[in-house]
Amino acid sequence: MHHPYGFHEDDATWTGMGVGIGTGDGGQIPMAPKNKENSKRKKQTDDEGDEDYRKRRDRNNQAVKRSRVKSKLRTQQTLERVNQLKTENELLEEKIKMLTKELGFLKDLFIAHAGGSSQHSINIQDLDLNALLAEEKSTENSLKTATTK
Repeated sequence: MHHPYGFHEDDATWTGMGVGIGTGDGGQIPMAPKNKENSKRKKQTDDEGDEDYRKRRDRNNQAVKRSRVKSKLRTQQTLERVNQLKTENELLEEKIKMLTKELGFLKDLFIAHAGGSSQHSINIQDLDLNALLAEEKSTENSLKTATTK
Protein backbone atom coordinates (compact mmCIF):
# COMPACT_ATOMS: atom_id res chain seq x y z
CA MET A 1 0.00 0.00 0.00
CA HIS A 2 1.28 3.48 -0.86
CA HIS A 3 0.56 6.50 1.40
CA PRO A 4 0.44 10.07 0.08
CA TYR A 5 3.25 11.18 2.43
CA GLY A 6 5.72 8.56 1.25
CA PHE A 7 5.46 5.93 3.97
CA HIS A 8 5.29 2.32 2.83
CA GLU A 9 3.79 0.00 5.44
CA ASP A 10 4.88 -3.21 3.76
CA ASP A 11 8.61 -2.51 3.99
CA ALA A 12 8.65 0.17 6.75
CA THR A 13 10.49 2.72 4.64
CA TRP A 14 10.03 6.40 4.01
CA THR A 15 10.29 8.08 0.67
CA GLY A 16 11.25 11.63 1.34
CA MET A 17 8.75 13.25 -1.03
CA GLY A 18 10.73 12.14 -4.06
CA VAL A 19 13.96 13.76 -2.94
CA GLY A 20 16.89 11.46 -2.45
CA ILE A 21 18.98 12.05 0.66
CA GLY A 22 21.99 10.15 -0.52
CA THR A 23 20.82 6.69 0.37
CA GLY A 24 21.34 5.44 -3.13
CA ASP A 25 18.06 3.54 -3.15
CA GLY A 26 15.77 6.10 -4.69
CA GLY A 27 15.34 8.33 -1.67
CA GLN A 28 14.05 5.75 0.73
CA ILE A 29 15.22 5.90 4.36
CA PRO A 30 14.70 2.73 6.40
CA MET A 31 12.50 3.17 9.48
CA ALA A 32 13.60 1.81 12.84
CA PRO A 33 12.14 -1.65 13.25
CA LYS A 34 9.46 -2.08 15.86
CA ASN A 35 10.88 -4.55 18.30
CA LYS A 36 11.06 -5.15 22.02
CA GLU A 37 14.66 -3.99 22.24
CA ASN A 38 13.76 -0.36 21.46
CA SER A 39 10.80 -0.36 23.83
CA LYS A 40 13.00 -1.76 26.63
CA ARG A 41 15.50 1.04 26.13
CA LYS A 42 12.74 3.61 26.13
CA LYS A 43 11.18 2.12 29.26
CA GLN A 44 14.57 2.07 30.98
CA THR A 45 15.14 5.76 30.21
CA ASP A 46 11.57 6.50 31.30
CA ASP A 47 12.22 4.70 34.60
CA GLU A 48 15.41 6.70 35.10
CA GLY A 49 13.50 9.86 34.23
CA ASP A 50 10.76 8.89 36.67
CA GLU A 51 13.38 8.25 39.33
CA ASP A 52 14.99 11.65 38.73
CA TYR A 53 11.56 13.25 38.67
CA ARG A 54 10.63 11.61 41.99
CA LYS A 55 13.90 12.79 43.55
CA ARG A 56 13.28 16.34 42.35
CA ARG A 57 9.68 16.25 43.59
CA ASP A 58 10.76 14.88 47.00
CA ARG A 59 13.42 17.58 47.35
CA ASN A 60 10.91 20.23 46.35
CA ASN A 61 8.32 18.91 48.81
CA GLN A 62 10.90 19.01 51.61
CA ALA A 63 11.88 22.56 50.67
CA VAL A 64 8.22 23.61 50.71
CA LYS A 65 7.76 22.09 54.17
CA ARG A 66 10.86 23.91 55.48
CA SER A 67 9.61 27.15 53.96
CA ARG A 68 6.19 26.78 55.57
CA VAL A 69 7.74 26.03 58.97
CA LYS A 70 9.94 29.14 58.68
CA SER A 71 6.94 31.21 57.65
CA LYS A 72 4.88 30.00 60.63
CA LEU A 73 7.80 30.70 62.97
CA ARG A 74 8.21 34.21 61.55
CA THR A 75 4.48 34.86 61.93
CA GLN A 76 4.52 33.59 65.52
CA GLN A 77 7.54 35.77 66.37
CA THR A 78 5.86 38.79 64.81
CA LEU A 79 2.68 38.22 66.85
CA GLU A 80 4.72 37.88 70.04
CA ARG A 81 6.54 41.10 69.23
CA VAL A 82 3.23 42.87 68.52
CA ASN A 83 1.85 41.76 71.90
CA GLN A 84 5.05 42.86 73.64
CA LEU A 85 4.86 46.27 71.98
CA LYS A 86 1.16 46.63 72.88
CA THR A 87 1.95 45.97 76.53
CA GLU A 88 4.85 48.38 76.46
CA ASN A 89 2.65 50.98 74.77
CA GLU A 90 -0.03 50.64 77.47
CA LEU A 91 2.60 51.15 80.16
CA LEU A 92 3.97 54.20 78.39
CA GLU A 93 0.45 55.62 78.06
CA GLU A 94 0.01 55.19 81.81
CA LYS A 95 3.33 56.91 82.40
CA ILE A 96 2.22 59.82 80.18
CA LYS A 97 -0.98 60.17 82.20
CA MET A 98 0.97 60.12 85.46
CA LEU A 99 3.54 62.66 84.24
CA THR A 100 0.80 64.91 82.86
CA LYS A 101 -0.94 64.78 86.24
CA GLU A 102 2.36 65.52 87.99
CA LEU A 103 3.06 68.43 85.63
CA GLY A 104 -0.37 69.92 86.32
CA PHE A 105 0.20 69.52 90.06
CA LEU A 106 3.61 71.19 89.87
CA LYS A 107 2.22 74.04 87.79
CA ASP A 108 -0.53 74.59 90.33
CA LEU A 109 2.00 74.36 93.14
CA PHE A 110 4.25 76.90 91.46
CA ILE A 111 1.38 79.29 90.83
CA ALA A 112 0.17 78.94 94.41
CA HIS A 113 3.64 79.49 95.76
CA ALA A 114 4.24 82.51 93.51
CA GLY A 115 1.07 84.03 94.95
CA GLY A 116 -0.75 84.15 91.65
CA SER A 117 -4.48 84.44 91.70
CA SER A 118 -5.11 82.20 88.73
CA GLN A 119 -7.96 79.74 88.50
CA HIS A 120 -5.33 76.96 88.75
CA SER A 121 -4.15 78.11 92.13
CA ILE A 122 -4.69 75.75 95.02
CA ASN A 123 -4.14 75.94 98.72
CA ILE A 124 -0.99 74.05 99.76
CA GLN A 125 -2.55 73.11 103.10
CA ASP A 126 -5.30 71.20 101.24
CA LEU A 127 -2.78 68.90 99.53
CA ASP A 128 -1.80 65.54 100.92
CA LEU A 129 1.74 65.49 99.50
CA ASN A 130 2.69 62.17 101.10
CA ALA A 131 -0.27 60.38 99.45
CA LEU A 132 0.59 61.88 96.05
CA LEU A 133 4.25 60.92 96.31
CA ALA A 134 3.39 57.38 97.44
CA GLU A 135 1.00 56.98 94.48
CA GLU A 136 3.70 58.21 92.09
CA LYS A 137 6.33 55.77 93.44
CA SER A 138 4.02 52.75 93.20
CA THR A 139 3.20 53.63 89.59
CA GLU A 140 6.90 54.05 88.74
CA ASN A 141 7.74 50.68 90.30
CA SER A 142 5.03 48.89 88.33
CA LEU A 143 6.30 50.52 85.14
CA LYS A 144 9.88 49.44 85.84
CA THR A 145 8.95 45.81 86.52
CA ALA A 146 6.74 45.63 83.43
CA THR A 147 9.37 47.06 81.06
CA THR A 148 12.09 44.69 82.30
CA LYS A 149 10.08 41.58 81.47
